[in-house]
Amino acid sequence: MSDSSSDKHLGFTPELYPAGTHACYMYCDETERRSVVHPFVLAGLQDDETVHYLADAIPAELFGRALDDRSAATLSRSQLSRLHVVSALEHYCPAGEFIAHDVLERLRQIYAASRTNGSSGCRLAGETSWLSPEIPGSEDIVFSESSINALLPSAPITLMCEYDTELFDGLTLFEILSVHPLMVIHGQVMRNPYYVGPDEYLAALRHPGLLKKSSLENVLGQLLLVELVLTGLPDELRMAEFVRGALLMVPGVRNTHIVLTTTIIPNDDRLESIRQRCFEAAKEPSSLDVAAIRDEAHGTIYLMRSTSRLFGVIIVEVDDADAFAPYQDFLFNIANAVAMAQDSWRD
Repeated sequence: MSDSSSDKHLGFTPELYPAGTHACYMYCDETERRSVVHPFVLAGLQDDETVHYLADAIPAELFGRALDDRSAATLSRSQLSRLHVVSALEHYCPAGEFIAHDVLERLRQIYAASRTNGSSGCRLAGETSWLSPEIPGSEDIVFSESSINALLPSAPITLMCEYDTELFDGLTLFEILSVHPLMVIHGQVMRNPYYVGPDEYLAALRHPGLLKKSSLENVLGQLLLVELVLTGLPDELRMAEFVRGALLMVPGVRNTHIVLTTTIIPNDDRLESIRQRCFEAAKEPSSLDVAAIRDEAHGTIYLMRSTSRLFGVIIVEVDDADAFAPYQDFLFNIANAVAMAQDSWRD
């Protein structure tokens, strides 16, 4: 057996990544998803790894058949025998309930089996479209994803978790992003400057408020990542929810509201008059009375607008002006990124 700690081909990118890589793939286009997922699975089989695929949006038998058609000329019978395609729901919730500890134990068993059968390594890709509030325990998905990071040093499975951005709200997507060291966006692998390790995440669960805020060194990386994620979100509501999650990580920020022309995130009746002003100025951004909004908001405001359309305003409540000062340009650029993404989405 080859060294399972060696670098691995992911299939859809020429770079190599260490065994035990944990990536989150956010997508809203099925054709693009297959162009990432199928090469990921094939690369593992070609390298004599044990490969598990947890299917949901596409039934397991259909995924297996499609993969067979693509791999018939490139894989041996021995390599194909290392592929295991199963129902994602049956893997995650065999008894109808999602239990994070049980998921970790199944991953540990999958890795141990790959070592026993002589595979060169182990990888797994899983769909998450099965997640639903009706499934008991499903609210622990982010905790489970974080806990996996603690398992991987001893069981280095190369993991890619697939999230359809149309099925989750923007704040949940941001929380999911925060516990993955790598992100896959439009087939590109990004190091995640928002990543929170399992110990820090667990401490924040026990003591809310302990989660570290962004650092000045990470600002440029975070801005780039936010801009890329925004281009993959399916509507302006999810864009706004995702950005709010990012802004709450900025030092000195106590709270933030995003006022769109049609809604307020999170809901706050005190800001209804600002929403109405934005609605009335939507098609004529220059008509917006910025001074009046600033007086009403009692916070720092950032306009989300293009030359021809106003999408809303970001209102930031600051509790430490000195800590917040280095990030004002960062937030200005974030507001512009939201506007550009929304403008592109509408087109």
